[in-house]
Amino acid sequence: MPTQFDEYEKYAQRLAQIAETLDKKSEHHAALERAGWALAFVTMRHHAEFQDFVDQQRRSELSAEELAYLKELGLK
Repeated sequence: MPTQFDEYEKYAQRLAQIAETLDKKSEHHAALERAGWALAFVTMRHHAEFQDFVDQQRRSELSAEELAYLKELGLK
């Protein structure tokens, strides 16, 4: 039976694969490393709350402010 750690491992491997393509001294690499640590933390300490948050985000639409912010970041 899969556990939350199996899902974490899958995502951690993907983050590591992406990080390998980046300069280890870059901000992008640092951001991926921080994302990996954050994912580990929520997996070990707050998995249920995080899963609820992810589920809620998948069900909801972004507000105009959220869309504008993503556009500022060049993500939308």
